[in-house]
Amino acid sequence: MSRIVYRIVEENPPNEHDLKSYLELGVDIQRRDPDALRMASGLSVYKTLAYARRIAKRFPWKGNCFIAEIDLPDRDDIIVEQSGTSARHYTLWGDEEVIRSSIARIFPARELNKDV
Repeated sequence: MSRIVYRIVEENPPNEHDLKSYLELGVDIQRRDPDALRMASGLSVYKTLAYARRIAKRFPWKGNCFIAEIDLPDRDDIIVEQSGTSARHYTLWGDEEVIRSSIARIFPARELNKDV
């Protein structure tokens, strides 16, 4: 059984930073408790393409980004957990190369012929 999640990425194909966690990128996180550090060690992903697009629209600094559809293999070393305040937000942990090889499709963040 596989699991499909969606990740907002800058490039098509995703660049070297697109599949790295905040901790790997050296992003300063405000909370330093174990749970916050654990979440910062994973990747934010979304349950649906529509929700990922909705989130991407909230951040104009993301520009004309893309959404990677990731069809995750059912493996013990790939962990996906619901996180945050939205039931549609998840955190993904796993080997970057496995995640990269699981990218099934790339979509523009803006729906063609809908967004202006």
